[in-house]
Amino acid sequence: MNVDSFSKNQQTKLLTIARQSIEHYLANKKKLAITNLDEALNIKRGCFVSLKKDNKLRGCVGQIAPGGPLTECIRDMAIHAAVLDKRFDPVEINELSDINIEISVLTPLVSFRDPKDFSLEEDGVMVRGFGRHGLLLPQVAASTNWTQQQFLEFLCKEKAGLDKSAYLEPTVELFKFRTATFNES
Repeated sequence: MNVDSFSKNQQTKLLTIARQSIEHYLANKKKLAITNLDEALNIKRGCFVSLKKDNKLRGCVGQIAPGGPLTECIRDMAIHAAVLDKRFDPVEINELSDINIEISVLTPLVSFRDPKDFSLEEDGVMVRGFGRHGLLLPQVAASTNWTQQQFLEFLCKEKAGLDKSAYLEPTVELFKFRTATFNES
């Protein structure tokens, strides 16, 4: 999956849903009712919504397994990124004009065992084991000079709270995925 998986019009609609969802929630403390005429956007896919202010992360929340239509996933994750990401103070309504929204739509997860069986340039990875899990989107590797080993070690230690070499354990599962990622800028 890549950004071309969605037309420019569809990308704009999804980004508008994300922004309007945040605005509506901050003003009314209620979820925006979504009316969507484009059936292609009702696919069931996981998604992440990232908020950036001055090119710095301001919130990022996602859902790996789809629970409903993509439009609802984006609405819900946009709200969560704005008010529930514990790493940041909740977004204030007067900040919204300074925030750039980025959406990543995930392909279904594909299990893999060999730690070299993923592309640093194209794949995100999720690790799951010992009752914990963590995930890194594909754009994380693109913004670093990490090797596959460094990527997996960071994922295990920093995102999943596991030993950095946990990905080598036979009971630990690795999953890869790709994204269609687009933003307002």
